[in-house]
Amino acid sequence: MATGHLSNDYAVRRLMVAIFKKFMLSMSIDSERKELFMKKTLCALLSVVMLLSMSVTAFAESTVPSTEQCNTILYISPAMRYDTLNANTKGTSVPKEFYDLSQGSYYATLEVVGVSWLYTNYYFYANSDGKLNVTYTIYSDTGRPTKMKVGLYDLEAKKIVTTWTSSGSTLAGITESFSFINCDLTHRYAVAFVAVFDGFSHDSIHGSASVSH
Repeated sequence: MATGHLSNDYAVRRLMVAIFKKFMLSMSIDSERKELFMKKTLCALLSVVMLLSMSVTAFAESTVPSTEQCNTILYISPAMRYDTLNANTKGTSVPKEFYDLSQGSYYATLEVVGVSWLYTNYYFYANSDGKLNVTYTIYSDTGRPTKMKVGLYDLEAKKIVTTWTSSGSTLAGITESFSFINCDLTHRYAVAFVAVFDGFSHDSIHGSASVSH
């Protein structure tokens, strides 16, 4: 995306130079033709402004975090540390410690995922492609197909910036993988989990999750 952005800038600069040369040439023509030329030049300049606006907008939109489904379960390298997250005891506050995913994956046992966001005990940086990969296995605590929402918390923006919703859980368990994409490489991110209210009851779920590059 960045290459296309630079290419657009180069094309715009070439266009501006061409317009300037025509403007200088117009100094030697009569006033009637000069007025017509100035009108055409103004239209060309407005076109340049629109092109720049579209280029900047497209570039900015590409950096907004979102999610992307993985067609297969991601292979997770051995974790450096294993965490335990329980909505009834801890994990409901934003983390302050850093976990280096380039050295190994993060793994957490999800003892209880309830109605409040349950955060990883560490924050992470995305990989060089702007991705954070997540794999989870979740089990229903009641037999109902309770879903889990996985959020990406941006510590710089101080909010959840995008979410992913699982398929319905079962007593036998389900395993899925997805990626948070378009992450800012300079931002710190935590991953958070919450049970989705199905309109009848706030059921809890349990399982495990991993975060990797």
